[in-house]
Amino acid sequence: MKLWDKFGDLSEGKQFLIAVAVAVFIGAWIIVGMVALQSGGSGPAETSTETTDSVKHGLTEATRQEMYWKVCKVQDGIDPYDPQYNEKNAEAYEVAAQHFGVTVSVVRQVVVEGVQKDWLLP
Repeated sequence: MKLWDKFGDLSEGKQFLIAVAVAVFIGAWIIVGMVALQSGGSGPAETSTETTDSVKHGLTEATRQEMYWKVCKVQDGIDPYDPQYNEKNAEAYEVAAQHFGVTVSVVRQVVVEGVQKDWLLP
């Protein structure tokens, strides 16, 4: 007996749609798991135990949020059609790194953190 036999008389089209929906759902969870592993996270347990005053890269969360806001503000002021967009965007990271006394790599990680945590802009 097939799984969809339990749901009554479904046409082949409906059976196909159910199979596709299940495949998409499973695929989405696989992608979520891959992103969590790639970002170094261990999933929800890691984020749920983190306090709002956590320190990463020697910076408090409040300082990291300020850094994120400053980078976003500069990026928002760059015209996406500007031929020097990439250079100006990179400069936003360099300026933030100098201002906060960290590397550009740390600034990039903080911006990713801000996007992942959905930090609102002031």
